[in-house]
Amino acid sequence: MDEISREHDRDKILAFAFGLVFVVSLLIIAVFIPNPTPFSYTIFRIVMALAAAGVGAVLPGFIEVSFKNLLRAGGAIALFVVVYFFAPVAIGNQEVEAVETLPRTNARSAAENYLELIDTGRWRIAYSTMSQMFKDRVSERDMLDLVGRYRGPLGAVEARELDTAVNLTNPPGAPRGNYQAYGFRTRFQNDLRPIYESVQLVGEGGDWRVSAHHLAVQNADGVLVPYVPRTETER
Repeated sequence: MDEISREHDRDKILAFAFGLVFVVSLLIIAVFIPNPTPFSYTIFRIVMALAAAGVGAVLPGFIEVSFKNLLRAGGAIALFVVVYFFAPVAIGNQEVEAVETLPRTNARSAAENYLELIDTGRWRIAYSTMSQMFKDRVSERDMLDLVGRYRGPLGAVEARELDTAVNLTNPPGAPRGNYQAYGFRTRFQNDLRPIYESVQLVGEGGDWRVSAHHLAVQNADGVLVPYVPRTETER
């Protein structure tokens, strides 16, 4: 019996030491990684739950937990359940879910109004209506230069029809937010090829504002490639 008692005491000490080491380790990690990724936070929760179970193994008394009528646990396992399932929501996850309220204005109308400004040569006004996201990347002077080189030679619009419409939230590779993207198939006076216009909008300040405008054409293989103005002899 004495041997069994000594082994039991040794197991308690090892369990407590295990929990204490991991608690101290997580406190140190929290100092050096104050903003963990969602994956890292999940790992931290698992380790913290295991550490709590190790400490709970040597606490007197008996703890019992019932979780959503699906799980009943007692003792050290109960502490694991409490720490893992009832841990605070990760700040990183809250940031991912937090998105500006969806604008109530009509995104397609905003895209078409922008295109009308470009079509009628009111390029400075078009720039003033664009998103801050775009303005942070492209100055007014640079935009006027780009529109003059790529859109100017096409001339007047003869026909334009909506081809695609896409609604996106938090798309990969872009700042968090609500996005709308419209694709138009347009025929211009000075180029007989169908020109595919992509207009992307982002929700800013309760309105839809254009954040990108691209022109493309189909190559010989039917693949869309960036539009390059033709010379007089190529038209």
